[in-house]
Amino acid sequence: MNSANAFLWIGVNSANAFLWIGVNSANAFLWIGVQEIITL
Repeated sequence: MNSANAFLWIGVNSANAFLWIGVNSANAFLWIGVQEIITL
């Protein structure tokens, strides 16, 4: 039971990590776009 919970926890954490990386990269591209518009 504990090992099953551990695998579930690892899966949830890795999913959150990928989601967080995706959100951060999207924010980075958006921020770069805003900066380029401001500099223009």
